[in-house]
Amino acid sequence: MGWFSIAAVLGLALLGAVSAHRYLWKLRRLRSRLEVTSLVDLRIGAYPPDSKTEIRRSGDLRLVAREYHPAASPRATILLLHGNTSRGSNLAFYRVLGRRLADAGYLVLAPDFAGFGESGDPFSIPYEGGYSGDLDVQAWLEYLSSDPRMSGMALYVVAHSAGVSSGMPVGLGDERVSGIIAIGPSRRVIEDLADPGRVEYWWRRTRATYREVYGRELPDWYTRERWLSEAAGEGAAVGLKRPMEYYLQLLQARGHHPVLLVDGEREPAADKDYLEAYYEAIAEPKDYHTLARSDHYSNVAHVGPWAIYDRQVVEDTVSLVDNWINETLDASESETPADP
Repeated sequence: MGWFSIAAVLGLALLGAVSAHRYLWKLRRLRSRLEVTSLVDLRIGAYPPDSKTEIRRSGDLRLVAREYHPAASPRATILLLHGNTSRGSNLAFYRVLGRRLADAGYLVLAPDFAGFGESGDPFSIPYEGGYSGDLDVQAWLEYLSSDPRMSGMALYVVAHSAGVSSGMPVGLGDERVSGIIAIGPSRRVIEDLADPGRVEYWWRRTRATYREVYGRELPDWYTRERWLSEAAGEGAAVGLKRPMEYYLQLLQARGHHPVLLVDGEREPAADKDYLEAYYEAIAEPKDYHTLARSDHYSNVAHVGPWAIYDRQVVEDTVSLVDNWINETLDASESETPADP
């Protein structure tokens, strides 16, 4: 019996109460995630967080985060930022990554951006110019810097996909951040928004995400035209969508925080070409890595409450993050003047 047959059986058990149409859709998504995975590497688990944290950002907007705790004293703290998914940090990929990074010795905080997951409705407070992922990241950095557990520890931002849109520019401008890892960053956004078909897709997705999270429609005054003007405008972070060109200048300044760009081997060729060219255009300190056999989510599929994933690709992802952080910590220590 091949891996897909076993995955199908698991899917049947997990999705028995789901309609046939949705069930088949989920199986197609499952297959796309795991089509290069061998039976030896196939894994399944729930990976719940160890705790949840709630804070308030500007406007008294509620933000929620999941925490993953290491077994011993943490070596560093990781702020893990999700991409454009209605589930926020509860998506299986982030639960698996959060747990595995905690197992590697890190204290991991995985927040939900406003408008996603369990965090508050960005339209429930005076409007601040789109879904402001920047304000969310700033609020969590403030929270972490005031947390006694953070005392004397380095802080790293690990952002995925659209989460890079706020994690990168905010992280680069904050001295409390020791380094930034961008996994599968959203790219070619300007090209995307020049295509009417893609614009319509993203507008439908924005509305569908809001409806799924909050059970109601976007405010009438928040029109497609307003959304598009913000999504295409400099500095906008609507729905976590922002061109990588926006923060290119920050990365071309010598001495910026260490940055690691990560791509998957199974990402579209045009996206990989773009990220390689982007890497060449930025200044040191920088690193670039392509994960073998990996798709946009390190071959992790979300099925009900479960994560079904490729053990080897996940291990490669966690090892890459862990090794790079250790290298930057060692480099930082070697540059610190010794006490007289």
